[in-house]
Amino acid sequence: IMKDIPISSNSSIDSSNSPEVVSFSGDTFSFFWNEYNESNYSMYQRKIILTETGYLPLDQTPVVTGSKVIEYIHAESGTSLDTTVTTFYNNGYIHTYFNGDTLQFPGFPNNSLCHLSGNLFAVVYARNNDYLNMRLVRINSGGLEFADGGTPGKLDTNALGIAGYFSNTSCAADSSGNILIMVTRGGPDSTKYLEYILTDSSSYINYSAQVASNISLDAAGVVNYADAPVISYADNKFASIFFKS
Repeated sequence: IMKDIPISSNSSIDSSNSPEVVSFSGDTFSFFWNEYNESNYSMYQRKIILTETGYLPLDQTPVVTGSKVIEYIHAESGTSLDTTVTTFYNNGYIHTYFNGDTLQFPGFPNNSLCHLSGNLFAVVYARNNDYLNMRLVRINSGGLEFADGGTPGKLDTNALGIAGYFSNTSCAADSSGNILIMVTRGGPDSTKYLEYILTDSSSYINYSAQVASNISLDAAGVVNYADAPVISYADNKFASIFFKS
């Protein structure tokens, strides 16, 4: 049954975009989006509980507010909906956010986020378009902490011969700790290639191969959203979808 649910209750905004939604169990969902109004940018969160007759809206909360653009929002739930981590891009930095605490590190907008296990998450992103990094982030009693010793894991794609102008990434992890990364390679006005990389939390590349060429909705440009979203549905099993031009 389709339900038309108004998520944002703000009646006076200049623009709104970057929607994201996560669910954990039952009929409870958490929605994220950004809004711009009078030179102020905010990322909002709202929880919705579906009922037999409609829905129960919980509080709409501005979780991050600032003067810089908040965009490219991703969200993943951990062991419960209350352990949901979000990432977003803001003025040259990727931010991970949980319960008022934020970690940030330099990167491009085209990041992706996946839940590994417990309260551990991985953030995959391109750095200067020429190599891929992975940061491990953990929820602790006080908020967030890096779980990689403060040093990003650099995926050695040069050794595989697939280096060069990485753009959009997607990632997913199975229950055994395997992480599959789907990444687009190719600059503006050039052929876009889709590569996959199988790695783990140590950033060791177990396998890599090219999936397709001439992909992406915008073959002439670079659109900083996932070209090939990916999920894990069982150990060592992943599913992805992409457009081929």
